Amino acid sequence: MAWFLNDLSLTGQYPTPEFFIEDLKQLLALRCRSPLLTSRLFCSRTICTQPVSPNHNFQQAVRGSADKTLTSLVLNWITKAGPFWEDQRQQVADDYFHYQKTEVTELGLGEASRRLLGGETLANSVSFAAAGFDYSPLQVVQGLLEEPISTISVTNLWKWGDIQQAAEAAAPPIVNWEQMLTAARRRFEHLNLVANCSDSLKSEPFSYYAVERIFELLRVLNEYMFCMIETGAPTKRNNELMAQHFTGAKSWFSDESESNKRNFKKELEFSDPTQPGKKFFCSWHGKIKTPQYRIHFEWPPMPRTKLSVFYIGPKITKS
Repeated sequence: MAWFLNDLSLTGQYPTPEFFIEDLKQLLALRCRSPLLTSRLFCSRTICTQPVSPNHNFQQAVRGSADKTLTSLVLNWITKAGPFWEDQRQQVADDYFHYQKTEVTELGLGEASRRLLGGETLANSVSFAAAGFDYSPLQVVQGLLEEPISTISVTNLWKWGDIQQAAEAAAPPIVNWEQMLTAARRRFEHLNLVANCSDSLKSEPFSYYAVERIFELLRVLNEYMFCMIETGAPTKRNNELMAQHFTGAKSWFSDESESNKRNFKKELEFSDPTQPGKKFFCSWHGKIKTPQYRIHFEWPPMPRTKLSVFYIGPKITKS
């Protein structure tokens, strides 16, 4: 499965850059939640120059956003990380394509068409809304306008909910703890899940619900660390995450009580196989209620490094 951003669906249709940013945030959230979208949602290296509002292109709108964390994340995506289809271009004969009367050979629709011609059955287009691409399929013609060779039907998605469903349907289900840990390492790039962090889960019955909750907790920790990349110090967004998830009686994350720190001191010390002989006392943890699992991690975090997660498993401090 692969998805290709449709460059033609950015035509300056948003009244202001802020309207575009709000729409973009939804796509970005989908991309962050889905490892498959992270690795298989392709854009062109020139999409950053496409107009999104009457006076701003993609990159200008993002650079002008007041949300600097969003700016950094998006610019890294569209200018550095990709993936860019140009780096994995499908080779076909008669490499010339147009949609209606617009040439798309060097655009996302062109590459989606090449992939389909090359035998990849699941190569879809992803379009931004309100640009005239709210239908599917898109009929792309190979060859000159006056001498068409073939017509390729490209499945087009323009609703973020449909994209999420497609990604979920295409992703292989996680069926054991080992796959959970592999997916977590791929998905949460600002966390260091140490080699033995999930050993305690090996004797536990597998629970997909627990996986979903583990991923949600790791997502918050991953975002917290990402927000500190640029400044090396907590940002406004870090403070928001602390207020939302680290404080209050029903917080997702908390420190152990003083009595638990005393009574379970040894149990709350963890090893990192890459640092033989060194112990890390990690009383801060994320909480899963059913079953009673905990995620123990170093705290406070070190700026501009990955946050080490030392333990994922049954609650340690049971009385």
